[in-house]
Amino acid sequence: MDVRDMPTLPGGRPQAARGAVPGRPAPPVRRVLLRTAALGAVLAATSAVLTASAAQGQAPPPPPTDIGRRLMLTAGFDAPWMLVQTPGCGYPNWARGVRHPNRQTCRLVVLFGNPGPDPVRLAGRFPDLVDDRGTAHYAVRVSGVPLRALRPGERVVRLTFSYGMPKGRRPVRLQGAVLAGGPGVRVTL
Repeated sequence: MDVRDMPTLPGGRPQAARGAVPGRPAPPVRRVLLRTAALGAVLAATSAVLTASAAQGQAPPPPPTDIGRRLMLTAGFDAPWMLVQTPGCGYPNWARGVRHPNRQTCRLVVLFGNPGPDPVRLAGRFPDLVDDRGTAHYAVRVSGVPLRALRPGERVVRLTFSYGMPKGRRPVRLQGAVLAGGPGVRVTL
């Protein structure tokens, strides 16, 4: 059937445009209203359940961290980067060959990369580890190859830093300069 042959209503529009499709009755208004009301009731019930479960004291979501995230150390396309892994705490702490009963050792594994064409010098001291009471602890030992700079195009260099802190404390962030003369970083753990 050609569009020009379709019967029209007084407004000039074809009947098919008004819901009168041949062979299919138009849906009754009551059925459409019932479906809309049922959908609204389901959405309201779901919202009420979600609100009630949140009000019953469920723990809020944990704050976002920078663990596992590639952190750019300078600006630019080929900037050096570092990736901090989850710190491990609770290791025995030794001072002058004697195990300290009130302290623990926390270890932090950090990956470095330098995709750029120039070498990048690292800072003389790695950033401090700050605990949940705001006390800063410096890195007492670095395991891995002593590293003064990242060579051009160096992909991944893995270093493990050890920090001593009192038992019962947990690391919250890493802060300080990573690059010699570079800006300070603040990594949320």
